[in-house]
Amino acid sequence: MTNGVTFTDTSYYQVPIDNAYPHGVVSFRVLDGSWEDPIFRTNLRRAADLVTKNRLIAVVTYLVYRPGDQRAAAAAFRTAVTDTLGAIPRWLVAMIDAESWGGAIRGNQSDGLNRLYVLLAAILGGDPRRVLGYANRGDFAQLWPQRPARMRTVVASYGGSLPEFGNLIAWQYTNGEYQVDGLPSATRPFGACDHNVAPDLTPAQFAEQVGVLHLPTDPLEEVMAMYASKEAFEAMLDRKLGIDPQNTDKSGRTSVNGLFQFWMTRTIATLRTGTKNRAFLGPPSIIDNQGLQGAISRTVKTANAPVIDQHALNAAVNAAVAAAVAPLAAQVADLHKTLNEALKPVDR
Repeated sequence: MTNGVTFTDTSYYQVPIDNAYPHGVVSFRVLDGSWEDPIFRTNLRRAADLVTKNRLIAVVTYLVYRPGDQRAAAAAFRTAVTDTLGAIPRWLVAMIDAESWGGAIRGNQSDGLNRLYVLLAAILGGDPRRVLGYANRGDFAQLWPQRPARMRTVVASYGGSLPEFGNLIAWQYTNGEYQVDGLPSATRPFGACDHNVAPDLTPAQFAEQVGVLHLPTDPLEEVMAMYASKEAFEAMLDRKLGIDPQNTDKSGRTSVNGLFQFWMTRTIATLRTGTKNRAFLGPPSIIDNQGLQGAISRTVKTANAPVIDQHALNAAVNAAVAAAVAPLAAQVADLHKTLNEALKPVDR
Protein backbone atom coordinates (compact mmCIF):
# COMPACT_ATOMS: atom_id res chain seq x y z
CA MET A 1 0.00 0.00 0.00
CA THR A 2 1.27 3.48 -0.94
CA ASN A 3 0.44 6.40 1.32
CA GLY A 4 0.27 10.01 0.18
CA VAL A 5 -2.08 12.61 -1.25
CA THR A 6 -4.13 11.30 -4.15
CA PHE A 7 -5.43 13.51 -6.95
CA THR A 8 -7.47 12.99 -10.09
CA ASP A 9 -6.46 13.70 -13.67
CA THR A 10 -9.40 14.74 -15.86
CA SER A 11 -10.50 16.53 -19.03
CA TYR A 12 -13.74 17.27 -20.87
CA TYR A 13 -14.48 13.54 -20.84
CA GLN A 14 -15.46 14.07 -17.19
CA VAL A 15 -17.69 16.65 -15.52
CA PRO A 16 -16.07 19.84 -14.16
CA ILE A 17 -14.72 19.93 -10.62
CA ASP A 18 -17.09 21.08 -7.87
CA ASN A 19 -17.33 21.36 -4.08
CA ALA A 20 -17.66 17.58 -3.73
CA TYR A 21 -13.98 17.10 -4.62
CA PRO A 22 -12.25 15.84 -1.44
CA HIS A 23 -8.49 16.06 -2.10
CA GLY A 24 -6.04 18.94 -1.60
CA VAL A 25 -4.50 18.65 -5.08
CA VAL A 26 -6.19 18.29 -8.47
CA SER A 27 -5.08 17.93 -12.08
CA PHE A 28 -6.96 18.65 -15.29
CA ARG A 29 -6.14 19.27 -18.95
CA VAL A 30 -5.57 22.73 -20.35
CA LEU A 31 -4.29 22.00 -23.87
CA ASP A 32 -3.76 19.32 -26.49
CA GLY A 33 -1.04 20.97 -28.53
CA SER A 34 -2.54 24.46 -28.89
CA TRP A 35 -6.15 23.27 -28.71
CA GLU A 36 -7.83 24.25 -25.46
CA ASP A 37 -9.89 21.74 -23.50
CA PRO A 38 -13.54 22.87 -23.71
CA ILE A 39 -14.11 22.83 -19.95
CA PHE A 40 -10.69 24.07 -18.86
CA ARG A 41 -11.85 27.56 -17.96
CA THR A 42 -14.76 26.22 -15.94
CA ASN A 43 -12.40 23.88 -14.13
CA LEU A 44 -9.89 26.67 -13.46
CA ARG A 45 -12.48 29.11 -12.13
CA ARG A 46 -13.93 26.47 -9.83
CA ALA A 47 -10.48 25.35 -8.70
CA ALA A 48 -9.59 28.97 -7.89
CA ASP A 49 -12.70 29.16 -5.73
CA LEU A 50 -11.66 25.98 -3.90
CA VAL A 51 -8.19 27.45 -3.31
CA THR A 52 -9.82 30.52 -1.80
CA LYS A 53 -11.84 28.25 0.49
CA ASN A 54 -8.64 26.41 1.53
CA ARG A 55 -9.98 23.23 -0.10
CA LEU A 56 -7.14 23.04 -2.66
CA ILE A 57 -3.49 23.93 -2.19
CA ALA A 58 -2.10 23.09 -5.66
CA VAL A 59 -3.69 22.87 -9.11
CA VAL A 60 -1.85 20.92 -11.82
CA THR A 61 -2.84 21.77 -15.40
CA TYR A 62 -1.52 19.41 -18.05
CA LEU A 63 -0.58 20.06 -21.65
CA VAL A 64 -0.53 17.21 -24.18
CA TYR A 65 2.70 17.55 -26.18
CA ARG A 66 2.52 17.77 -29.96
CA PRO A 67 5.62 18.29 -32.17
CA GLY A 68 6.02 21.74 -33.68
CA ASP A 69 6.60 25.31 -32.52
CA GLN A 70 6.27 25.11 -28.74
CA ARG A 71 5.98 28.89 -28.48
CA ALA A 72 2.41 28.57 -29.74
CA ALA A 73 1.57 26.04 -27.02
CA ALA A 74 3.16 28.19 -24.31
CA ALA A 75 1.32 31.28 -25.55
CA ALA A 76 -1.97 29.36 -25.60
CA PHE A 77 -1.31 28.24 -22.03
CA ARG A 78 -0.72 31.79 -20.83
CA THR A 79 -3.79 33.07 -22.66
CA ALA A 80 -6.07 30.34 -21.33
CA VAL A 81 -5.04 31.06 -17.74
CA THR A 82 -4.88 34.85 -17.82
CA ASP A 83 -8.11 35.23 -19.80
CA THR A 84 -9.81 33.18 -17.06
CA LEU A 85 -8.22 34.59 -13.88
CA GLY A 86 -6.57 37.81 -15.00
CA ALA A 87 -3.08 36.66 -13.97
CA ILE A 88 -0.97 33.56 -13.37
CA PRO A 89 -1.85 32.42 -9.81
CA ARG A 90 0.86 31.32 -7.43
CA TRP A 91 -0.79 27.93 -6.84
CA LEU A 92 -0.70 26.84 -10.49
CA VAL A 93 1.52 24.02 -11.77
CA ALA A 94 1.98 22.83 -15.38
CA MET A 95 2.54 19.22 -16.41
CA ILE A 96 3.80 18.19 -19.87
CA ASP A 97 2.07 15.01 -21.06
CA ALA A 98 4.47 13.12 -23.35
CA GLU A 99 2.74 10.19 -25.09
CA SER A 100 3.23 8.39 -28.38
CA TRP A 101 -0.53 8.04 -28.98
CA GLY A 102 -0.26 4.62 -30.58
CA GLY A 103 2.79 5.55 -32.66
CA ALA A 104 1.50 8.91 -33.90
CA ILE A 105 4.48 10.59 -32.22
CA ARG A 106 7.80 8.81 -32.71
CA GLY A 107 11.49 9.28 -32.04
CA ASN A 108 13.41 11.46 -29.66
CA GLN A 109 11.32 14.55 -28.91
CA SER A 110 13.59 15.86 -26.16
CA ASP A 111 14.40 19.14 -27.92
CA GLY A 112 10.74 20.12 -28.30
CA LEU A 113 9.74 18.87 -24.87
CA ASN A 114 12.61 20.65 -23.16
CA ARG A 115 11.81 23.85 -25.07
CA LEU A 116 8.22 23.68 -23.79
CA TYR A 117 9.52 23.03 -20.27
CA VAL A 118 11.65 26.20 -20.37
CA LEU A 119 8.83 28.32 -21.80
CA LEU A 120 6.33 27.16 -19.18
CA ALA A 121 8.79 27.69 -16.33
CA ALA A 122 9.25 31.28 -17.51
CA ILE A 123 5.49 31.84 -17.43
CA LEU A 124 5.21 30.31 -13.96
CA GLY A 125 7.36 32.85 -12.20
CA GLY A 126 10.65 31.50 -13.56
CA ASP A 127 10.41 28.52 -11.20
CA PRO A 128 11.15 25.19 -12.96
CA ARG A 129 9.79 23.27 -9.97
CA ARG A 130 6.33 24.28 -11.19
CA VAL A 131 6.68 22.24 -14.41
CA LEU A 132 6.33 18.46 -14.18
CA GLY A 133 6.86 15.77 -16.81
CA TYR A 134 4.34 12.95 -17.35
CA ALA A 135 4.65 9.72 -19.35
CA ASN A 136 4.83 5.98 -18.93
CA ARG A 137 8.30 4.49 -18.65
CA GLY A 138 8.38 3.44 -22.32
CA ASP A 139 7.45 6.89 -23.60
CA PHE A 140 9.92 8.57 -21.27
CA ALA A 141 12.65 6.32 -22.70
CA GLN A 142 11.69 6.80 -26.37
CA LEU A 143 10.25 10.31 -26.56
CA TRP A 144 12.03 12.12 -23.74
CA PRO A 145 15.35 10.43 -22.98
CA GLN A 146 17.18 13.74 -22.37
CA ARG A 147 15.11 15.40 -19.67
CA PRO A 148 15.95 18.38 -17.45
CA ALA A 149 18.01 16.95 -14.61
CA ARG A 150 15.85 18.41 -11.83
CA MET A 151 12.40 17.99 -13.40
CA ARG A 152 10.00 16.01 -11.20
CA THR A 153 8.18 13.19 -12.97
CA VAL A 154 4.71 11.66 -12.86
CA VAL A 155 4.87 8.07 -14.09
CA ALA A 156 1.88 6.16 -15.46
CA SER A 157 1.94 2.48 -14.53
CA TYR A 158 -1.46 0.96 -13.87
CA GLY A 159 -1.96 -1.57 -11.12
CA GLY A 160 0.87 -3.36 -9.39
CA SER A 161 3.22 -1.45 -7.13
CA LEU A 162 4.99 1.88 -7.03
CA PRO A 163 7.40 2.11 -10.00
CA GLU A 164 11.03 3.03 -9.51
CA PHE A 165 11.85 6.06 -11.60
CA GLY A 166 14.15 9.06 -11.35
CA ASN A 167 12.77 12.22 -9.70
CA LEU A 168 9.34 10.65 -9.27
CA ILE A 169 6.89 12.87 -7.42
CA ALA A 170 3.67 11.06 -8.31
CA TRP A 171 2.48 7.73 -9.68
CA GLN A 172 -0.56 7.47 -11.94
CA TYR A 173 -1.71 4.11 -10.71
CA THR A 174 -5.08 3.73 -12.40
CA ASN A 175 -7.20 4.89 -15.29
CA GLY A 176 -10.28 4.13 -13.21
CA GLU A 177 -10.30 0.44 -14.10
CA TYR A 178 -7.27 -0.89 -12.24
CA GLN A 179 -7.37 -1.38 -8.47
CA VAL A 180 -4.50 -0.70 -6.08
CA ASP A 181 -4.87 -1.66 -2.44
CA GLY A 182 -5.77 1.28 -0.25
CA LEU A 183 -6.09 3.82 -3.09
CA PRO A 184 -9.28 5.09 -4.76
CA SER A 185 -10.13 4.48 -8.42
CA ALA A 186 -13.18 6.78 -8.33
CA THR A 187 -13.59 10.23 -6.79
CA ARG A 188 -16.49 12.65 -6.63
CA PRO A 189 -17.65 14.34 -8.79
CA PHE A 190 -15.85 12.54 -11.61
CA GLY A 191 -16.44 8.88 -10.82
CA ALA A 192 -13.90 6.39 -12.18
CA CYS A 193 -10.99 8.18 -13.89
CA ASP A 194 -7.20 8.59 -13.88
CA HIS A 195 -5.80 8.87 -10.36
CA ASN A 196 -2.34 9.79 -9.07
CA VAL A 197 -0.68 9.41 -5.71
CA ALA A 198 2.30 11.40 -4.41
CA PRO A 199 4.09 8.79 -2.27
CA ASP A 200 4.45 9.74 1.39
CA LEU A 201 3.58 13.40 0.76
CA THR A 202 0.80 15.42 2.35
CA PRO A 203 -0.90 18.05 0.15
CA ALA A 204 1.27 20.75 1.74
CA GLN A 205 4.45 18.74 1.21
CA PHE A 206 3.51 18.13 -2.43
CA ALA A 207 2.82 21.86 -2.88
CA GLU A 208 6.16 22.72 -1.30
CA GLN A 209 8.05 20.38 -3.62
CA VAL A 210 6.43 21.81 -6.74
CA GLY A 211 7.14 25.37 -5.65
CA VAL A 212 3.64 26.64 -4.87
CA LEU A 213 3.46 26.52 -1.07
CA HIS A 214 3.90 30.07 0.12
CA LEU A 215 3.25 31.48 3.57
CA PRO A 216 3.13 35.27 3.24
CA THR A 217 4.39 37.65 5.89
CA ASP A 218 2.47 40.58 4.38
CA PRO A 219 -1.31 40.45 3.86
CA LEU A 220 -0.92 42.00 0.40
CA GLU A 221 1.94 39.76 -0.74
CA GLU A 222 -0.21 37.02 -2.24
CA VAL A 223 -2.27 39.48 -4.23
CA MET A 224 0.80 41.42 -5.35
CA ALA A 225 2.24 38.17 -6.69
CA MET A 226 -0.75 37.77 -9.01
CA TYR A 227 0.25 40.88 -10.98
CA ALA A 228 2.81 40.91 -13.75
CA SER A 229 4.90 43.68 -12.20
CA LYS A 230 5.14 46.10 -9.29
CA GLU A 231 3.86 48.81 -11.62
CA ALA A 232 0.78 46.77 -12.54
CA PHE A 233 0.03 46.22 -8.85
CA GLU A 234 0.38 49.95 -8.11
CA ALA A 235 -1.92 50.78 -11.02
CA MET A 236 -4.56 48.49 -9.50
CA LEU A 237 -4.21 50.33 -6.16
CA ASP A 238 -4.58 53.65 -7.94
CA ARG A 239 -7.84 52.54 -9.49
CA LYS A 240 -9.25 51.15 -6.25
CA LEU A 241 -8.27 54.20 -4.21
CA GLY A 242 -9.20 56.81 -6.81
CA ILE A 243 -5.64 58.14 -6.91
CA ASP A 244 -4.29 60.31 -9.72
CA PRO A 245 -1.00 58.65 -10.75
CA GLN A 246 0.05 61.84 -12.57
CA ASN A 247 0.04 63.74 -9.24
CA THR A 248 -1.63 66.77 -10.83
CA ASP A 249 -2.58 68.20 -7.41
CA LYS A 250 1.03 67.90 -6.16
CA SER A 251 -0.11 66.11 -3.00
CA GLY A 252 2.05 63.04 -3.56
CA ARG A 253 1.52 60.04 -5.79
CA THR A 254 -0.27 57.96 -3.17
CA SER A 255 -2.82 58.83 -0.58
CA VAL A 256 -1.36 57.61 2.70
CA ASN A 257 -4.75 57.69 4.38
CA GLY A 258 -6.41 55.79 1.55
CA LEU A 259 -3.70 53.17 1.27
CA PHE A 260 -3.68 52.58 5.01
CA GLN A 261 -7.47 52.24 5.08
CA PHE A 262 -7.34 49.79 2.18
CA TRP A 263 -4.54 47.76 3.77
CA MET A 264 -6.21 47.47 7.15
CA THR A 265 -9.64 46.39 5.92
CA ARG A 266 -8.07 43.70 3.76
CA THR A 267 -5.88 42.53 6.64
CA ILE A 268 -8.97 42.00 8.78
CA ALA A 269 -10.66 40.17 5.91
CA THR A 270 -7.66 37.87 5.59
CA LEU A 271 -7.68 37.05 9.30
CA ARG A 272 -11.43 36.44 9.41
CA THR A 273 -11.56 34.10 6.44
CA GLY A 274 -8.35 32.26 7.27
CA THR A 275 -7.14 32.52 3.68
CA LYS A 276 -3.66 33.49 2.63
CA ASN A 277 -4.61 34.88 -0.76
CA ARG A 278 -7.25 36.72 -2.80
CA ALA A 279 -7.57 39.37 -0.10
CA PHE A 280 -9.28 41.80 -2.46
CA LEU A 281 -12.38 39.74 -3.23
CA GLY A 282 -14.98 41.70 -1.27
CA PRO A 283 -15.80 45.42 -1.16
CA PRO A 284 -15.08 47.23 2.15
CA SER A 285 -18.78 47.58 2.94
CA ILE A 286 -19.06 43.79 3.05
CA ILE A 287 -15.65 42.99 4.48
CA ASP A 288 -15.81 45.36 7.40
CA ASN A 289 -18.95 44.39 9.27
CA GLN A 290 -17.43 45.22 12.66
CA GLY A 291 -16.70 48.89 12.14
CA LEU A 292 -12.99 49.01 11.28
CA GLN A 293 -13.49 50.84 7.99
CA GLY A 294 -15.83 53.34 9.62
CA ALA A 295 -13.49 53.99 12.53
CA ILE A 296 -10.56 54.73 10.26
CA SER A 297 -12.68 56.86 7.90
CA ARG A 298 -13.95 58.98 10.80
CA THR A 299 -10.44 59.49 12.13
CA VAL A 300 -9.12 60.51 8.72
CA LYS A 301 -11.98 63.00 8.24
CA THR A 302 -11.48 64.44 11.71
CA ALA A 303 -7.75 64.86 11.19
CA ASN A 304 -8.42 66.59 7.83
CA ALA A 305 -4.72 66.78 7.08
CA PRO A 306 -2.64 65.72 4.07
CA VAL A 307 -0.42 63.63 6.34
CA ILE A 308 -1.74 61.14 8.87
CA ASP A 309 -1.77 62.25 12.49
CA GLN A 310 0.01 59.17 13.76
CA HIS A 311 -1.11 59.56 17.38
CA ALA A 312 -4.79 60.05 16.59
CA LEU A 313 -4.83 57.27 14.03
CA ASN A 314 -2.94 54.89 16.29
CA ALA A 315 -5.54 55.33 19.02
CA ALA A 316 -8.48 54.83 16.66
CA VAL A 317 -6.92 51.86 14.92
CA ASN A 318 -5.93 50.15 18.15
CA ALA A 319 -9.47 50.48 19.49
CA ALA A 320 -11.06 49.34 16.23
CA VAL A 321 -8.69 46.41 15.82
CA ALA A 322 -9.23 45.27 19.41
CA ALA A 323 -12.98 45.03 18.76
CA ALA A 324 -12.58 43.52 15.30
CA VAL A 325 -10.22 40.72 16.31
CA ALA A 326 -11.76 39.77 19.64
CA PRO A 327 -12.92 36.37 18.22
CA LEU A 328 -9.45 35.86 16.77
CA ALA A 329 -7.23 36.16 19.82
CA ALA A 330 -4.74 33.60 18.56
CA GLN A 331 -3.97 35.80 15.56
CA VAL A 332 -3.68 39.17 17.29
CA ALA A 333 0.12 38.95 17.38
CA ASP A 334 0.29 38.65 13.60
CA LEU A 335 -2.05 41.59 13.20
CA HIS A 336 0.07 43.80 15.47
CA LYS A 337 3.11 42.93 13.37
CA THR A 338 1.24 44.10 10.28
CA LEU A 339 0.13 47.27 12.07
CA ASN A 340 3.65 48.12 13.09
CA GLU A 341 4.85 47.79 9.50
CA ALA A 342 1.90 49.81 8.20
CA LEU A 343 2.48 52.69 10.58
CA LYS A 344 6.11 53.26 9.68
CA PRO A 345 6.68 56.81 8.39
CA VAL A 346 5.99 57.13 4.67
CA ASP A 347 8.31 59.12 2.42
CA ARG A 348 6.41 61.97 0.79
